[in-house]
Amino acid sequence: MGIPVEKNKSYELEIIDFNHKGQGVAKVDQFAIFIDGGIKGDIVKAEITMVKKKYGVGKVIEIIKPSEDRIESKCKVSEKCGGCQLQSVKYEAQLDMKKNRVKNELKRMGKIDDTIVQDVIGMDDPFRYRNKGAIPAGQQNQNIIVGPYKSGSHDIVDTNKCIIQHEKIDK
Repeated sequence: MGIPVEKNKSYELEIIDFNHKGQGVAKVDQFAIFIDGGIKGDIVKAEITMVKKKYGVGKVIEIIKPSEDRIESKCKVSEKCGGCQLQSVKYEAQLDMKKNRVKNELKRMGKIDDTIVQDVIGMDDPFRYRNKGAIPAGQQNQNIIVGPYKSGSHDIVDTNKCIIQHEKIDK
């Protein structure tokens, strides 16, 4: 079986799952593609950015039909930031995703098929819970910028607010 996708081409894909990095998972002829910005249940147009022997990586360029679990992020930089991949996913769906990850890892790595995994205990408010922050600073066009790194890089996303960190860290 050959590789059914090509780098730099776009495809209409249905996101069927999440991986451990929070990327959406789609398949073309059983070939896995990990999609940045994809949410389980989305139908998207995605551009393939990398192709390996056993999988591909892509990014959403258009949401054709959004998942019922898709919400608008409360963070203005979540699509650029590398710290909050799931801000556009309903919190209840995030908890289900975490439970399923535990089940899948027990099955895949531990060869344990029949164990019962309890529901994940969520927070009353899933924001402002982090009490430790490491915030990069740099210079861009003669200006000092501060914020998290852009996903997969050391490029700083300039912002003065992070909704998962305690307000004191923002100050």
